[in-house]
Parts: sequence; structure tokens; C-alpha cells
Amino acid sequence: MNPAAILSELHRYGVAVEIDGDRSRLAWDSSANPPTDLIENARQHREAIIALAVAAGESEPMAAGSIEAIPETARPGILRLAEMASPGDFPPARWSEAVDACQYVAELWLLRALDLGWPMLDIFGCHPEKPRAAIYAAGLALCIQPDDRIMALAEATAAIARPGGTVRTFRTAIFPCWRVLIWDLSQ
Repeated sequence: MNPAAILSELHRYGVAVEIDGDRSRLAWDSSANPPTDLIENARQHREAIIALAVAAGESEPMAAGSIEAIPETARPGILRLAEMASPGDFPPARWSEAVDACQYVAELWLLRALDLGWPMLDIFGCHPEKPRAAIYAAGLALCIQPDDRIMALAEATAAIARPGGTVRTFRTAIFPCWRVLIWDLSQ
């Protein structure tokens, strides 16, 4: 397993990489039960995992599980998504995946993104006429594919682990463009 995949698995099991100056450690609460071999792999790739965590501005998601985990600022929109028909240029199957990705981001990462100063359009934004095709206008949630996992967020980037161990970097909007929140798309 490569370091990016190990870090992604650590996050999946609720394990944080805590870094304090030149010291680091793996930390998890008593309810987490990470596999011993995962912890051993993390220790064997310690330097690479620390580098990934530092580069990505290591942050842990909040606990997931229900709509109550979603901040009030996004909850009505996320609920609306589940009831919306596939808008614009979204094929129905991809729309279902997009709704799941939006809920994943809202439940696990929205609070952290907002704390870092991310605008909602950088998280859930899309082009109003071509929400699927205009990838340059897509917020983080719409760039998540099935089986992708966000590893960490920083002030203007997100590290996204892909199946097979590759890592993509999402960057918040660097130039203005016409965008709306995905749940505000007119049908």
C-alpha cells in the first residue's frame, strides 16, 4: 500500500496524524479500531505520510452518520438535492453519484472547509447552464468520484485519494466565473 492510500485508510478508521514541530504520532479515540497492519504500514512509511499530511494541511473530518451532522447553512440544500431530478447535462446515474458526494462532503468536511474560509461556491458550486460539463466551475463536492476520499483540507486545497492510491489536488477557484450552488439549479 502506498503512503497516500495508507493516509486515506487511516482517515477512514478515524486515525489522525498529529504533528507538533518535529514530533508526530497517530491518534484515535477508543471507539476506533484500526487494523494493526494499517498502523504498522503507517509507521513504516512515517516520513511520507507526515509529508502528505503537512502538504495537505492535515485536518480530520467531523464524525459522520446523519443529516444532523450537516451544518444548518447547507442542510436545506442537501435535503433538496435528494429530491431533485437530474438537472441540466447530468445523466441520472452521475446525478445520483453527485448527490452522494455532496452529502459526503457536507457530513464530513463542510465545517472544516468553512473554518478554513472556503466559500460555499468552492464547495458546492457549479455552472448554472452546464453543471456537469463546465468542470472549471465545479466545487469540491462535484469533483468527487465514486470511491474517492478526501484525505485533508488546507486553506485553498483538498487532497483527494483515488482508488489505486493516486492523489489529486483540488484547488479553490482561482478566477471568478459564473456559478450557483448545485441545489439552486433551476430545472
